Amino acid sequence: MRTRQRNIYQAARLAAGLTQEAAAETLHVGETTLRGYESGRVVPPDETVVLMAEAYRTPWLRLAHGAARDKLGLFPEDTAPLPMEQSALRMHRQLRELEPHVRRYMEIAEDGAVDKSEEVDLQAVQAAVGRFVATCLAVQCIKKDRPDGGTSKRSDSQPGKAKNLDKTIISKIPQNASKIGAGKAVIL
Repeated sequence: MRTRQRNIYQAARLAAGLTQEAAAETLHVGETTLRGYESGRVVPPDETVVLMAEAYRTPWLRLAHGAARDKLGLFPEDTAPLPMEQSALRMHRQLRELEPHVRRYMEIAEDGAVDKSEEVDLQAVQAAVGRFVATCLAVQCIKKDRPDGGTSKRSDSQPGKAKNLDKTIISKIPQNASKIGAGKAVIL
C-alpha cells in the first residue's frame, strides 16, 4: 500500500502543532495560499519560508526548501538536516579528509590553469568541498529548541569539567560494537 508523503511545508507546520488557520494567520497569508504551498501547487517565496521556519521553530525547513528548489546546483545532492551529534562528527571527519584535497588544489591552482592530467584531481577536490558544504549547511539548521533547554551537559558545568560527557558518547555507540572497534569509531 502506498502512503502519501507529506509536503515539507506541511510537515513543518504539523511538527509545530499548528492548524492551517493558525499558521496562515501567523504568516499573514490566506489559508488558500497556505494550502497551495502544502499541496505543492505553489512554491512559497523564500521570505515566506524564512517566516515559516521561525514561526514553526523548524530551522531545517530553510535547508529543505533551498535544496528542493535549487536550480543552480549550489546545494550538494546529499544536503539534508542532521542531528547535532552526527553533524559534529561528520564535520570533524570531513575536515581531516579535506586537508590533502586543499594541498592538491593549491598545486593545481599554482600555475593558474587546469591541464588534462589535473582534471580528475580537481573533480575530487570539488566533491570533497561539496560534502563539507552540505555538512556546514546542515549545521546551520540544527534544531535549537532541544528538550533540555538547548544547553549541553557540558555548558552548565564548571569550566574545564565535562559533566556526564563519557555517558553521552558511550550512549551513541552501537550495542553490538566491540570496545576496541567502538573506540576507534568515535573520534573527538
